[in-house]
Amino acid sequence: MSYFPAIVAQIALAAHEAAETFATSPGTHVMSLFSPPSSDRVPLSLRTSHELWARSAELARMAVTARTTDARVALETLAARFAVLAAKREAAEETVLKSQGADED
Repeated sequence: MSYFPAIVAQIALAAHEAAETFATSPGTHVMSLFSPPSSDRVPLSLRTSHELWARSAELARMAVTARTTDARVALETLAARFAVLAAKREAAEETVLKSQGADED
C-alpha cells in the first residue's frame, strides 16, 4: 500500500495554509485546492501534437535537473506519457490531413 497520496495531500494542505498565512509575493501565482480551474486552462484533449511534444521535452529537461531520485523518476514518467500522447495525437492529425486531402481530390 502506498502512502504517497496521503503525503501529497498533507503537503498540499500545508502549502495552502502557508499561502493563506503568509500571503504571496506580488506577481506570484498560487494554486488553490478549493477553487475551480481557471478558464484559460486548455485541456490536454484540445492541445496539438506540437504542444504535447514541447511539454514532453520540457519535462525531460526538468528531470535532468531534478534534485531527488523520486522527482527525477516522476518527471521522466510524465515526459514519457506526454510523448506517447503526442505521438498518438500526431498520428490522428496526420489521418485527418490525409482524409481532407482525399476529399479535395
